[in-house]
Amino acid sequence: MMMLLNNGVGMLPCLLLALLWGEHRAWAETFGSGVTLKGKVYLLVSCVNGLFISYLGIRLQHLVAATTFMVITNVNKFAVILFGIIGLGESRGTMSLVGCTLAIVGGIYYGEARKRADALPKPPQVLDEAEQPLTGHVRHVDGSDDDEEDDDEPEFAD
Repeated sequence: MMMLLNNGVGMLPCLLLALLWGEHRAWAETFGSGVTLKGKVYLLVSCVNGLFISYLGIRLQHLVAATTFMVITNVNKFAVILFGIIGLGESRGTMSLVGCTLAIVGGIYYGEARKRADALPKPPQVLDEAEQPLTGHVRHVDGSDDDEEDDDEPEFAD
């Protein structure tokens, strides 16, 4: 449902801009002259690919932090631009190549820094005072106590 909402809302400004720039006239020329079977297959594969990218993007949002998601999104966009420049021979200026390279290298650097940060040991979290038992010792989120007693001795009720 979220994927449909994302793409549906995004389609409205795209259609408006296409009409403002006269793209609809180019559509009539392109599709009026007849699209080959190969062209239809490319169009279908492109649509299915877009659906998968949208679906996986929404799934990814639930698995990673917001900053990581934004970095992945930007690196993906610059990778597509770089592919267009290198693979498809699109216009390439020095600044666009430098920008794409910096974005991709920055994304790789962020990923490596994130791996190093995740590998560091995390300090134990202490429960809030309201969540502490009334026994006077500190209990951590993982259930351990600062003043652990010998667990081998059974506790007797008074």
